[in-house]
Amino acid sequence: MMATTCRCSMRSSARSQSRRSSSTSPRDAKERLPGLIVIYGGVFPTYHWRDILEAQPEFDIIVRSEGEETCRQLLAAIAASLPLTDVKGIACRVGGKPHGSPPREMIENLDA
Repeated sequence: MMATTCRCSMRSSARSQSRRSSSTSPRDAKERLPGLIVIYGGVFPTYHWRDILEAQPEFDIIVRSEGEETCRQLLAAIAASLPLTDVKGIACRVGGKPHGSPPREMIENLDA
């Protein structure tokens, strides 16, 4: 995935029932902004990333589990056009199929 300008939409779902409505805005945004990369994170996508990537093409990347460090590295990889498969803690499509990268280590001290 390459982007000259990185515009990312982060949508987090604290409740599973909100997942149905979360795809409307990204779908509309991608129609208006070709090349937009939509990133989805939260509890539901962490556990259902494969189903989401198979059924909802409007989501490009899913951040799994804790997103603090993952998002930082993901955005750096996008900006530098590096392979997303090297970013731990995400899921994306590789060759049109859902692919989960290795999990990111948990943050030991969230207060640091």
